[in-house]
Amino acid sequence: MVHRQGKGLPVSDFLTPGGQPFDPIGEAMKNLERINELAAAKARIAQLEERNEFMREAGDQLWYVVRHAPDCTEQDIIDACQQWADKRRHG
Repeated sequence: MVHRQGKGLPVSDFLTPGGQPFDPIGEAMKNLERINELAAAKARIAQLEERNEFMREAGDQLWYVVRHAPDCTEQDIIDACQQWADKRRHG
């Protein structure tokens, strides 16, 4: 067994095809880290997709009152603008 510099943890005497020491625990920890990063990325993507959908709905509502302004009340226009602004700020 070989010890890592400064850590005193044993590393296998077996070498990988690239000549690096075979370290199954280290590889497992790296894989766990990658899995956690992937899960975080997926969660962020879902959050952004949801925010995008909210923005799309608010934008559609805003576009509706713009297109139908003669048929909408001033309050309808104000509400649509306010909802769009709120969605833009807070998602």
